[in-house]
Amino acid sequence: MLRRTDMARAMKRTEASITGGLAFSQPDSALRRVPILRRCTLRGPGVDGPGVVCNLSVKGTYVAIKPVPKVGEQVVVALELPWLAEPMTMDAVVCWDNSDSKVHGLPPGCGVEFLATTREDQERIEAVVRAFAPHG
Repeated sequence: MLRRTDMARAMKRTEASITGGLAFSQPDSALRRVPILRRCTLRGPGVDGPGVVCNLSVKGTYVAIKPVPKVGEQVVVALELPWLAEPMTMDAVVCWDNSDSKVHGLPPGCGVEFLATTREDQERIEAVVRAFAPHG
């Protein structure tokens, strides 16, 4: 079993290898998305490992991860969001494949939609989106 410090080092290496220090542009969406780089873990058919959250909305997130799971697959995502000591774990479904980096500025990864979030988790996500949204 990995110690917390070993896991943190592994996540930093993964984040650096996936993001390459890029700034991310947001894809068009009817929902407000906020750019945020946070560690996460994605588990499901064909994927089980660390990734990086690149943006967040109240209904889902974009995860930079390799390999990219297939559209329609159900996954479990554990997000490390600001102000929370422990990751939030939620069921999600892969709804968008960006394995070929079709959207400029986003690394290979996928969009996931959260499924049946608890009221508490939904309120936490909404608070983060509000806090990171541009004001004006």
